Amino acid sequence: MVKKRKRETVPLNEKRGPTKELAEKFLAKRLNSVHEKTYREVKDITFTDFADKWLKTYVLGQLKPKTYAAYESYLRVHLKPAFGALALQAMTKELIQEWMAATLAAGAARKSVKNHLVLLKEMLGSAVEVGISWCRRRRR
Repeated sequence: MVKKRKRETVPLNEKRGPTKELAEKFLAKRLNSVHEKTYREVKDITFTDFADKWLKTYVLGQLKPKTYAAYESYLRVHLKPAFGALALQAMTKELIQEWMAATLAAGAARKSVKNHLVLLKEMLGSAVEVGISWCRRRRR
């Protein structure tokens, strides 16, 4: 029998920080997901590393050459400078909204920002599907 150990941070209580009760609930949820075989360990990768991998692995051959070139350009010029060194699992909706607000305030066109967000959504959706990001994809 192979035993694996893993350390995880318990979610914080809004007033007091982590508590024993929160830790026990967290452990119960984690054990339940392991027993149901729904647990997937999140892989640690930066935004830039995944963006490069995503372009070469998931996108190349799926899009027309002009669309691929546009995606590569959006990533290189706009998204990598903003999120590049950040761990992919650290991406949050709030962080993306702050970036969007700052980009619009700097004078970017709404249509351009919308195009960047579409690309970002596709890329992060792929990360979820392959188990790199912890975010759950919403069901429509």
